[in-house]
Amino acid sequence: MTSRYTFTLAFTAVNRYNCLTKRLTPTGMIIQESRQEAVFDTQSNPVPYLGFLISSKNGKAVVKIDTTKGINRLKRKLERIHRVGGDFAQCVGQWLTYFGPAYKDENRTRIFEKISSFFSALGQRRAMPKREELEVIWENAYLGYLQTTRKALA
Repeated sequence: MTSRYTFTLAFTAVNRYNCLTKRLTPTGMIIQESRQEAVFDTQSNPVPYLGFLISSKNGKAVVKIDTTKGINRLKRKLERIHRVGGDFAQCVGQWLTYFGPAYKDENRTRIFEKISSFFSALGQRRAMPKREELEVIWENAYLGYLQTTRKALA
């Protein structure tokens, strides 16, 4: 069911696009996206924007960190270790230390399943650190972030 609020937002977005196109085209600026590419339905699919995923739920904006790039970075690092050698557990620990604070509210089960699938794909299931160990690293990374933030603000 489409709410009146959703329709109003979509209508406003289309009007804004039309207005910008009308103003910018005479100046010689080329509009690269069509209206269909520029205006998104955030209720159907989250929209990636500047490292975030923006969606709407019950008429309110929902903003989450887009974990895709970070997870893909871990996958590439694990693949590199598989090719040239290195410590898989240390790699995951360093990755969680770096990204853990940003991913504080993410679905950890989903992230751990993703990490586990990387290890399985590389035939390194035994090298996968235990979830409990990763949970501790994740929490410590977040606590370290909080301590650093408090010191910086003091």
